[in-house]
Order: sequence, then C-alpha cells, then structure tokens
Amino acid sequence: MDSNSVFYKESMKVNRLGLIVSVGIGIILSLFLGYLYSLVTYAMPIIYVNILLTFGFGIILGYIVRILVKITNNRNRRSRLIVGLIIGLFAMYFQWSAFILLLFQNGFPTLQEFLINLHWITYPDNFIKAIADINHYGSWSAMGITFKGFMLTLIWIAEAIIIVGLPIISMLRLKPAPFSELLGKWYPKYTLYDDFEPIVAVNKFVNELKDDALLAIKDLSGGEGIRYSKIHLFYHKDENVQYIAVDRIFVENQGRGKKRVEVVVNNMAIDNEAAQQIMDKFICKRIWIDSM
Repeated sequence: MDSNSVFYKESMKVNRLGLIVSVGIGIILSLFLGYLYSLVTYAMPIIYVNILLTFGFGIILGYIVRILVKITNNRNRRSRLIVGLIIGLFAMYFQWSAFILLLFQNGFPTLQEFLINLHWITYPDNFIKAIADINHYGSWSAMGITFKGFMLTLIWIAEAIIIVGLPIISMLRLKPAPFSELLGKWYPKYTLYDDFEPIVAVNKFVNELKDDALLAIKDLSGGEGIRYSKIHLFYHKDENVQYIAVDRIFVENQGRGKKRVEVVVNNMAIDNEAAQQIMDKFICKRIWIDSM
C-alpha cells in the first residue's frame, strides 16, 4: 500500500517462483481439461449444448487462473494477464491435439494415447496441416449442413476467442485485493450480510467513514431489492490497518436480469478499532473466491 494514500494500491510485486508455479500448474490442469473438453464436445450431438460447454470451459479456466494468482501472491496486474493468456493458449493447443487424435484414429483416445501424442507442438507444420485438412473436408454437420472452409474457420475463431479470452477477461475484472506486505499474505475478505441503500453521495459517505465508520454504516437504511449496496471488510487481526470496500449493485429487468456491480469505495483504509466494531456489530460471511 502507498502510505500517503487512504486507499489501497497494489505493490505490483511478483513472486517469481510463484509465477512459474502458477503457470506450470495451470498448464497441467488445462491439459486434462482440454482432453475432456474435446471428448465431450465430440460426443455431444446437440450444437447448442456444445456452445455452453465452450463457455463453461473458458469460465473454469478463468476460475483456475484466479485461484492460482491468489495462492501465489501475485500483486502485479500485467503478470496476471500473462498467466491468463498462457493458460488459455495451452488449453486451446491441448483441446486441438485431442480433437485431431479423435479424428485421425476415428475413436476416443485413452489419456495415455493423448499424452503420447502431445509431440505435435514440436512439429508445428504437421499440426497446422492437420487443421487445414480438417477445415477442407469438415468434421461435423448440423441440420444437414457439413461445416467446412470459411464457415468452419469462423466457428473455430469464435471458440478460440471464448477459450483464450475468458481467462484474460477474468483477470481484467479481478478487483485488486489488499495484501499484507508485513505478513506476506492476503487479507481475509468478509462481506456484511445486510443489504444497504445504494450509496449516491459517495464523497460524503467516504468522509463519514473517515470520521466514524461504524456510525456511517449504521445510519444507512436497507436496500431496495433491485438497488442496494454491499459492504466488504478486509480484516486481519495482526495488521496495523484494515480496509473497507463498498459496491453499488443494480439488478436489471426488475430483479430478474443481470446484476450490475459498481465499486464506489475501493478499499479505503480504516483503523483496527473501527474494523473490529463493524465485525462485532454486523454478521459477516467469509468470501473465498470472488465471482467473475
């Protein structure tokens, strides 16, 4: 944290060993996930389900990246994006390797056969030629149409954007969380169960938090169901400073649509006494993994 700021700022430090470990574990996990993804999508005859499976694959990769950068104490946004990109690219390569093997041997390869044939990466010309052949002749059809050529290429591009893009998007949407440089660990995150009124006068509320954080929160009325605020505490009993964050939330389509979240107070420093008072007054739940 910048000692001259009342708001938390990432140190931008990278644990180099942790970075290597996170990439290595991510590649191993994407290897098995890519293999399973290809087998399931190949066996699934319903195109709409396959689309959902592709999104599911990308979302799972996004959560894997989030967990990896968390456990390796990565406080550098650029390196987090690189981890997401690398894992996404390897996931694409592994699922393509399994898919090509499926078509060439006209059957489901065992995991051992899949691992033995991962040498594709050392022969890029053969890998690209195999993909070109599949594109020329096509590999699947729907509604009486065999997808090949330009049409199949567009589908593959869309698939690649989803699989590679979602881990990157996950990192772009990741909110910086306070990290204790003193203790070498992340602050535990707690969310107050109560829904509060949507904070509109943000500067006024920030000043009230500075004066008396507990009183400022107690003076808030309840949320409206589709418009409300959530208050989070980053609290560690052995640290000298704690942090508070506030999100303003709006649920579209009269509460049945997409939830839009806007950060209105971004990890503001408060003293230990104020944080403890809030923890004692309100029921809090520990948050382990933030949603995408």
